[in-house]
Amino acid sequence: MPDSAAFHLWIGAVLAVVLALAARTDLRERRVPDRLLAAGAATLLASRAAGPAGVPALPAACGWALVLGGALAALACAAPQGMGMGDAKLVAVLALALGPGAVLALAVACAAAAAGGALAAVRIGAAAARRAGVPFAPLLAAGSAVAWAAGWP
Repeated sequence: MPDSAAFHLWIGAVLAVVLALAARTDLRERRVPDRLLAAGAATLLASRAAGPAGVPALPAACGWALVLGGALAALACAAPQGMGMGDAKLVAVLALALGPGAVLALAVACAAAAAGGALAAVRIGAAAARRAGVPFAPLLAAGSAVAWAAGWP
């Protein structure tokens, strides 16, 4: 069984790779690849199942993934022009890695998106800013960095 520090570094490394690739693809193609999310989720689930004592258990991580991913999936269905299902699935993967720290990552990402939208509305007008949209995966990556720096997982 791995020690806690090595386990946390492993979780961080997996998360960093998934986020970097998701952000890159979202910026270029405005989508988050399902294969990437499936591989990240499978790796994180296996890692959580084999993790050391004292680290949040697999059921807790899955619970956070279901709650946060489900909430964003509902938002994506209600307003598909605002957010895609890839973003919702990426939040679920974040929750597998960060547990409750994913709430902080999501809050930072939403605050950054709101600030960017407000600046865009002032600069180019509200209607043009709504049409322009914002890739959300890079903002989730930034939020995850904040959550990681704050001590999650």
